[in-house]
Amino acid sequence: MNLISDDLEKAELLNCYFSAQMHLGQHENDLPALPPISFLTVERLQDIVAVESDVLKYLRQSNPRKSCGPDGISNHILKICAQSLYKPLTRLFNFSLRSGVYPSLWKVSNVCPVYKNKGDKNIMSNYRPIALLSSVSKILEKIIYKAIYEFCEFHDLLITENSDYADIIYDNCSSADSANIEHVQRRACIISTGAIRVTKHVTLLKEVGLELLKTRRKVHRLAYLYKIKNHLVPDYLRNFHPLFHHNTANYNLRRHANLIPIRSRTVAYYNSFLLATIRDLNSLSAELMSATSLASFKRLLKKNLNLCSKKYIHEGMVMRKDSY
Repeated sequence: MNLISDDLEKAELLNCYFSAQMHLGQHENDLPALPPISFLTVERLQDIVAVESDVLKYLRQSNPRKSCGPDGISNHILKICAQSLYKPLTRLFNFSLRSGVYPSLWKVSNVCPVYKNKGDKNIMSNYRPIALLSSVSKILEKIIYKAIYEFCEFHDLLITENSDYADIIYDNCSSADSANIEHVQRRACIISTGAIRVTKHVTLLKEVGLELLKTRRKVHRLAYLYKIKNHLVPDYLRNFHPLFHHNTANYNLRRHANLIPIRSRTVAYYNSFLLATIRDLNSLSAELMSATSLASFKRLLKKNLNLCSKKYIHEGMVMRKDSY
């Protein structure tokens, strides 16, 4: 092994290594094609305007413990000087939005190698990159996010019901489609961790604290069937309820709380959401079947499947893995 002690040379090697992981190989370009774009409204978001009150609020919310980007402006400075900075920053943001020019310094980041806490510290593949962006650019990012979100919400483009159960309906897909979906997650894990392409899929998922998408869809299906069964869904989905009949025997059977399975004549119907999930639900333990709330059902289900409940926090956004 050729050991390098010069800091500049180590930085160049790590930079080349991390950059190489961001490019797809020739055999990995066959990702699933995106569906054709269709517009749900004739309205368009023409202009985004930064408001002083929003800029001031985001400045005061800056986390002083976060590191600064290439511009050297720390969150601590932004927070304590918010009252003096919000007006000039508002003018700067609006000028950028009107002209369509994004400051070049906000497009670059300081990349820091972070040891993965496993393997030899002298091997580059045991490090992952962390990009430190400009803290000021993140303020503008929040303003743009708020404008887009409010536009979508005002024009009813955010369909909560559809997003709530879209993946459980698509769970009954072909093995080829399922493999393609898993491949997309694998590529995202490789890019986010800086891992090499030959890394085992199980190792990647463990590194980022995820599980197979098929497992996540199973958890979603079970949680949604619990909601349907306990009238925690919109009215138009409650029509499913008459299909749920427990055993009606006068004596107490070991699995008396089970739902009676629905018969099917085709494989597609047998693997559909309702039938497949009833089978999965009936195979759960008595403790899970008797859960008194959706939160307790999810908690016990994740414990039963040995799923982690890590939280991933990004500046201005919180994504929870346990939001099933």
